[in-house]
Amino acid sequence: MAAKHNPILPFLAALALIPAAAPRYRRNQNTAAPPAGQESGEGILGVVSAAGSAKFSSAQIIAASGLNPGESIRRKDLQLAANRLSSTGLFSSVRYRFFSRGDKVDVQFQVADAPTLHVSFDNFPWFTDRQLSDDIRKSVGLFDGTSPASGSYVDAIGAAIEKQLQALGVQGRVEHRLIERPVGSGMEVQFRLVGVTLEVGSVEFTDPLAQRDERVKERLEDLIGKPFSRYYTDVFVAEQVRPIYLSQGYLQVRFGSPEARFSGNPNLPQPGSVHIVVPVDPGKPYSWGGVDWSGNTVFDADALDRMMGLGPGQTADGLATEAGWQKVHQEYGAKGYLDAALDIQPAFDNAKASVSYNVTVNEGEPYRMGKLVISGLSVNGEKRVRRAWLIHPGQTFDLDYYHAFLGGIAKKALSDLPIHYQHIGRFLQRDRQDHTVDVMLDFE
Repeated sequence: MAAKHNPILPFLAALALIPAAAPRYRRNQNTAAPPAGQESGEGILGVVSAAGSAKFSSAQIIAASGLNPGESIRRKDLQLAANRLSSTGLFSSVRYRFFSRGDKVDVQFQVADAPTLHVSFDNFPWFTDRQLSDDIRKSVGLFDGTSPASGSYVDAIGAAIEKQLQALGVQGRVEHRLIERPVGSGMEVQFRLVGVTLEVGSVEFTDPLAQRDERVKERLEDLIGKPFSRYYTDVFVAEQVRPIYLSQGYLQVRFGSPEARFSGNPNLPQPGSVHIVVPVDPGKPYSWGGVDWSGNTVFDADALDRMMGLGPGQTADGLATEAGWQKVHQEYGAKGYLDAALDIQPAFDNAKASVSYNVTVNEGEPYRMGKLVISGLSVNGEKRVRRAWLIHPGQTFDLDYYHAFLGGIAKKALSDLPIHYQHIGRFLQRDRQDHTVDVMLDFE
């Protein structure tokens, strides 16, 4: 790949504007052979190669190292190149070896990719995500929507966004932080603008159900009049809007990324309030087609169906369905089956607009009561709590009783004593070999 076409090359220029970061991890291996011209401390760089990355090619890693074959090279230059790669945060380890070949010095880099996280853009209503991503690729180099949690690479992404904002006359500062994803699981690297606040003026949904729902209308004050944030808009949709659709059987509803529009001139640094448009593809409402159970021995299929609480032909209420799965777990826990797991596979019949489920129950073995460990109470208080706890060692453990005990039985046992606690720390320590469980309670 020619250097001028290498997509990571602009990253080197961006790094020059950012203070060097300390390597997160560095380990180097050098051969005994010194570079040519060691007496003068210099040699001529020959072949440079790199391996070990599943994300970057050898040419891209070499370009990011800053080494150029044919130039004079000193041993400290090799270390600086390795440090440069480490400081990006893109690699969890960087090693190098060098070999003398006549008057040339060949260098081999061995790297390991560092974990990267999804990148989100919180409050940049002047740009779409695509516009931001395209400009980051031009300014920083190869960008696939992910980033390491720290390092000069993530700093360069923030600098690239700031440059775009400055071109519009927006003088705020771009920061990044690790934050839990609003939808799904895991963490993400969020970039947000600090020092400039744009308020939300209005919120629009593209589907009539969300537009008309009174519960959604009542909760819009959580967004309107508040600083614009894509993150909090996504949280609002997940917590306030999505349940409306699920409860009415729209199990395959899809929400697009919130789009920000301005009430004023978008070319001004302060273009007025932000109008949010949330694309909604509701899909179709489904009816309940039942569950095909397998692997269950503790409860028969009829009992499990009753726990689900839905009958054939009823609306496939997604919230009621989730409550049904939780009820099944609860009933297994009440019989000591703490490891019971459900493998749930939905089957959508679009022609009939119905959904059924194939569920394999992995019941495991029932647990028996082990020890009750109590801390944080006086001797008298501990005696009271132990008397109130009714599951004796060797008896089948009852998860329902455990929750009821924490929910009120323990408090009642101590109600006439001058004991004050704010919280009960709790932990179930399972012995999966003997299938016993110790209950640990800490009154704080």
